Amino acid sequence: MAFDRSQAEAVFERALELDAPAASTFDRAALQRLADELGVSESAMSRAIDEALAGRPGPLNAVAEAEIAASAPEIHEALGSYFRLRGLRPNGPTVWQQESGWWPDLYRFTATTAVAVSIREGDDRTTVRLTARLDRLWRVHLAAALMGPLLLLGGFIGVGPSVTVGSLVAVLLWVGAAAWTYQQRRQAVGRRLGGALTDVARPAYRLQPW
Repeated sequence: MAFDRSQAEAVFERALELDAPAASTFDRAALQRLADELGVSESAMSRAIDEALAGRPGPLNAVAEAEIAASAPEIHEALGSYFRLRGLRPNGPTVWQQESGWWPDLYRFTATTAVAVSIREGDDRTTVRLTARLDRLWRVHLAAALMGPLLLLGGFIGVGPSVTVGSLVAVLLWVGAAAWTYQQRRQAVGRRLGGALTDVARPAYRLQPW
């Protein structure tokens, strides 16, 4: 009996559930041993781990993707030069992270942000995706959004019925502003990543990536 890809993934996932306790964790070495047993190459497993650490596209990430008429090694080298000039350093084969310097919009807060690079080479074009993990930035905006309701609750406990409808409206506006500013920052980071891909896509830049 043959299994398609989705069935095979379901079988492996279920086997891990049966074989390992619910609270089990796997370090990088353990995942690599599993990959060896399954016949998965070390480079593919390493890349999958790095992308998982950086996070998948979603509300807590900024993503930019482009198809570039160049080989994967050529793009990888150009992106490496691009990131290094902006103070990023490799944190694994496919993840870059801020070490020094300052990249506007992406590193305005002191918390560093990981950028995962996914490169998939086709016949004549290479698909490149950059994913910036913004969970720390999101927590900053979430904390700011919670300040309004907490202040309103403190006022309600302190002065009781004097809390007005205007106060509720002000709190809603505050929370909305926090959510809106996060979306603006997320979009700005996405534009920054898109700008990186635009530069790398230019043949002249790949010849002199600075």
